[in-house]
Order: sequence, then structure tokens, then C-alpha cells
Amino acid sequence: ESPKIEYAVEAIRKVKNNPKTKDFGTFLFFGKMGVEYHPLVAEYIVKELGYKKDEVAVLSGDVTDDQKEDIKERFNDGRVKVLIGGDQTKEGIDLQSNGFMTINLALGWNPTQISQVEGRVWRQGNKRTLAPLIYPLVENSGDAIMYSKFEEKGGRKKENIRGNGERRERKRRGI
Repeated sequence: ESPKIEYAVEAIRKVKNNPKTKDFGTFLFFGKMGVEYHPLVAEYIVKELGYKKDEVAVLSGDVTDDQKEDIKERFNDGRVKVLIGGDQTKEGIDLQSNGFMTINLALGWNPTQISQVEGRVWRQGNKRTLAPLIYPLVENSGDAIMYSKFEEKGGRKKENIRGNGERRERKRRGI
């Protein structure tokens, strides 16, 4: 049993049971870990939440480029409601046409990865005014520490960018 997967399934259940979001897609990101369990998670979501088998798809390293494109198209046109993926889905696949929610179960070690995963659904062309990004963090684990470090680094990065912009502006004005 995984508290993260249980939390993710409950979040997906809420999207499915809400008349306003039931037709939208959810992207469930696992990172590098547990790739061999993706099909089992897909089966569990079908069984537990009552999706049809073809409404839940898995993108793994085993799929061809044509299959990946087909899954992406079916997600974007609403036929696939839940897309489960790992590292191969963190970039190069646009899911904004019907994507609503992203659940990132794997923070990884690289803060850039978070931005990449977030950008699969929440990006230009998304028709939603809201696209929840969910990071289930397990109490008394390294998750919370890792996430706080990412937030800290992200904040410093933004400060540096803003600081460089302010310095450039002062220089431009001759201040």
C-alpha cells in the first residue's frame, strides 16, 4: 500500500465524480521509480474508480512513437481520462487540450523536472482557468524536506532573475 497512490486515486475520484470536471484528463506522473507497476496502477484505477479500460492509459518506454502519439491524441480529445507516465512523459508531450490535473508522485532530485512535469498540462493552450498541480508528500519522510528545498531554490532563482533585471534596468537608466 502506498499513501501517495491512495491519495492520487482519491483525487482522481473527485475529478471523475464532479460533473464539471468528469470529462477532463488527469496526468499521474511517477518518475523513474515503479515503472513496472504502472499497468497494475492502471488496473487498480479502472477497478476502483469504474473507468473503462480504454479510458486509462500508460505511457512507458515500451511504447513506440506512434503509440505515444495515439495515446496523447486520445488524452487530448477526452477518450483517455487518466494518463500514467514516468520519465519519458516529463517533456515532449503536450497534454493541455483536455488536461485538468497533474499529480506528481515523484519529486526527483532536479528542480527543473518539477517545471517540466507541471508544463505537460498547465501550459499555453490549456482551456481551464484552473489546472491543479498536486504533490502528495508523505509525513515523516524525505518528501517534505525535498519539496521545501525545491521551493527555496526556486525562490532564489526568481530573486536572481529579478535582481539581474533590476540591475540591467538601473544600468540602462544610468543609475
